[in-house]
Amino acid sequence: MKYRKNRYDEGETCRSTILTVSLPKEMLATIDEAVRVLKTDRSKAVRYAIEQVYGLMKKE
Repeated sequence: MKYRKNRYDEGETCRSTILTVSLPKEMLATIDEAVRVLKTDRSKAVRYAIEQVYGLMKKE
């Protein structure tokens, strides 16, 4: 994984993560649905989906 310093952090230690992932078609359809329902852009919908999946994985 590559880390990129977020230029909006102004010296904080928080980092944004650049991920390259290939997603199954079902998940892409879910992301498209989220974009339409939440009226947001794809990157936010993808981030939301990954956070949801990662949160479920973390609990197990």
